[in-house]
Amino acid sequence: MQAWRFEDGPTAKELINYIKVLFRTFVFLLCILFSAWLIFIVEHSEKDSVEKKYQLLVSLYELMASKFIMTNEEFYNFSSLAFEAFTEWTQTTKWTSVAAVDFVFQAFTTVGKPNYPQVKQLCNL
Repeated sequence: MQAWRFEDGPTAKELINYIKVLFRTFVFLLCILFSAWLIFIVEHSEKDSVEKKYQLLVSLYELMASKFIMTNEEFYNFSSLAFEAFTEWTQTTKWTSVAAVDFVFQAFTTVGKPNYPQVKQLCNL
């Protein structure tokens, strides 16, 4: 049995293939991080939801006070019922950087056969 020597290492063609694989992996990860960053920037809201809800309640109270005569307790009951009714279907996803990376990674790694020639060319890169 012959010992492995440094001279018996990978050929130039194999090294080029390794470099291609590393480059493609790097580009793939870079695309994921860039896309996740874009989603995070577009979808993330800096405004605190508590502050936003408070401002909505104040504007609703002013609107209701100008049209109807109601006490603070009546308004609180009305707004509580309205809040319960609307929170069922208005809950939104909070986009964090981790959620954005997870979304993009799942979208990029979804198994499927591309139907459009432009997508096929992109996948062949």
